Amino acid sequence: MQFHTRLLAAQRVLGLDLPPDATERLLAYLQQLQHWNKAYNLTAVRDPSEMLVQHVFDSLSVLPALQARRAKRPTRIADMGSGAGLPGVVLAICQPGWQIVCVDAVGKKTAFIRQAAGVLGLDNVRAVHGRIESMPSLQADIVISRAFASLSDFVRVAAHHRASDGILLAMKGQYPLEEQQALESSTDWRVKAHTELHVPEMAAHRCLLELGLKESHDC
Repeated sequence: MQFHTRLLAAQRVLGLDLPPDATERLLAYLQQLQHWNKAYNLTAVRDPSEMLVQHVFDSLSVLPALQARRAKRPTRIADMGSGAGLPGVVLAICQPGWQIVCVDAVGKKTAFIRQAAGVLGLDNVRAVHGRIESMPSLQADIVISRAFASLSDFVRVAAHHRASDGILLAMKGQYPLEEQQALESSTDWRVKAHTELHVPEMAAHRCLLELGLKESHDC
């Protein structure tokens, strides 16, 4: 009950209006993560209370920004280096009209995503095991990563997965100034927009960066 109360409070703080079954599904996902983590080491976070904040709340924190960009349009999201399905599975629970593809190079993690999606009855999630840079384009409206790689490496391996009018979004902790400088000095990409993220019950800084091609290369 404590987790249920905390999750509802987090939704209020973030201003989220989620489907009626979203809260129970998020808690069921957390239970699946706890259970399978014991055998498959899906995340270094072991404490269930910390999992709630560092994984579920952290993934929820990006939802208002995504909803603002896509409104109520059908949306295809590619979650790169998804790990145990973060933020992909959380987004799928909260936005049943969106199609989510979770990509990871570790087979046991994509196997867990398939297992969790089956248990939770999520038909809008697909897990893909493989190397991001080697796959054909997923043609996603939003290509997102959460603490996945440097900004330069992110665009190098994942940029081709966006649709012609798609965007790249990187979830980060403290603003990565050195990564930004490396990105803009060594690639055709730049940080186009920066949004501060508020994660309920978390004091650490979090931000969301939108990456775009430099003006001379924009379509």
